[in-house]
Amino acid sequence: SYACRGHILQVLYSLIDNQEIDPGDNILIYFAGHGARYNCAKHFLKPTCDTNSCPVETPCPLDRDALDAEGRYVPDISDRELDALFTEICRVQGHKITFIADCCYAHSFSRTPDTELRSIHHYSF
Repeated sequence: SYACRGHILQVLYSLIDNQEIDPGDNILIYFAGHGARYNCAKHFLKPTCDTNSCPVETPCPLDRDALDAEGRYVPDISDRELDALFTEICRVQGHKITFIADCCYAHSFSRTPDTELRSIHHYSF
């Protein structure tokens, strides 16, 4: 049940107002599992999309496509949903968040190329 959508989102939302996290603390979030990619709802049945809305890339919770208590299918957690959550966590807790996604189609979970990227310099010994 820990890898189910509800629990994953509950844990992420709990980072926003967690009193044990001081603003500026380092936060590490790790997801390992299946990832998916598909067109947005408007272009779902088309092979390509000419808008910036596609593709939607998602880490897939364990209960994806299962029926919830109300008979609705449990959706994946979209990159848009993660972006909104990470933005709110950053607003409250600061910008020291590292998200490691060990799944297919994870490249949209990273920063866009026009933002400042930092990396460790490579040294040869």
